[in-house]
Amino acid sequence: MFDLQTGFSLYRMLQLAPMKSSEGSIREQFSKSTDRLHETVSGIREVQSFMLQQIVIDDIEKRIDETITPASKKAAIVRGVMMGMILLIQFLVYAFAFWFGGKLIANGRITFEDFNQALWAMALAGSGLGQAALFAGDLGKAAGAVTSIFDTLDNVPTVDSTPWENKGIADLRTNKAIVRHVKNDTLKEGRAELVKVNFAYPSRKTAKIFDQIDLKIPAGKVVALVGSSGSGKSTVVQLIERFYDPVSFKEGVDGEELAEVVVDDGQLRNDDGVVQIDNTDIRTQDVRWLRQNMGYVGQEPVLFNDTIYNNIALGKDNCTREEVEAAAKNANAYDFIMNLEEGFETMVGVGGGKISGGQKQRVRIFETMLVQ
Repeated sequence: MFDLQTGFSLYRMLQLAPMKSSEGSIREQFSKSTDRLHETVSGIREVQSFMLQQIVIDDIEKRIDETITPASKKAAIVRGVMMGMILLIQFLVYAFAFWFGGKLIANGRITFEDFNQALWAMALAGSGLGQAALFAGDLGKAAGAVTSIFDTLDNVPTVDSTPWENKGIADLRTNKAIVRHVKNDTLKEGRAELVKVNFAYPSRKTAKIFDQIDLKIPAGKVVALVGSSGSGKSTVVQLIERFYDPVSFKEGVDGEELAEVVVDDGQLRNDDGVVQIDNTDIRTQDVRWLRQNMGYVGQEPVLFNDTIYNNIALGKDNCTREEVEAAAKNANAYDFIMNLEEGFETMVGVGGGKISGGQKQRVRIFETMLVQ
């Protein structure tokens, strides 16, 4: 039976629904237009050196006008119409209450006192709903945040680098997640090989980077990969480090991506190629063990806003001061660090911004040396 409480609940849901949905659409459009802003902030030195401030500002304003502004206008119109309809319903209910109450009083079925009690009960209930509606904006933001959180939690990476057994689910006896054991041995030779590898980045699925590439990197040798920008030099390292697995995408009609649905039977498939270390498919190895045996220093390494000592010490659990200094001496960089005003205790700043690019690379090299 439809009662007053049910009516108030429906009324409140009507108030909150447009705000919740509009917040989600605006957030989605906002995320599309902030990528360029993040790039600009990260590369602010390059923007300033080439006097690109106004160009970047104009570009970001254009992106906002093309994404966020239309979404905000649409959300504002929808919200305005919905809230207008809600207020219309509210006042129609009041008008009906006065009309129907007057009829009942005229017919002698209720007294004027009964009429006022019922009317004020409805008015106070409506006032409470109005106060609750003040928090509807926060509800919309919370709903958008919850959606983002669950998208992250539901995302299952193809390369499992988590340190937990059983997908991190806690053991019922200890109420703690079980840490996956990582063996302490090292690579015997370190010979790398790419066999018939296909690859395309997930963000550019139709841009084929590798097409049946074969590459052998002998152990104990210095190998230089030379090629034009975008030819896949860094991709080789990322495949060996297993940041990605070999994969290929096919483009269908009108740019539509074709995907083959395969039931996971636990078997490794080699249709897109194999990456091997010492003649062993790296997909059969624990990815954490694999990365402990290799060091990767990129062209633009990022340091944490901490001391040089702590940034180097990240390369090994429970490492000592002597080990950090030994790694610096072996890399012929001990003197460069000690010439700094505070030596190993020098703060490198956000992203290592207080030291030069070459110094950042050397600090990262020291860290990778501790892993070995």
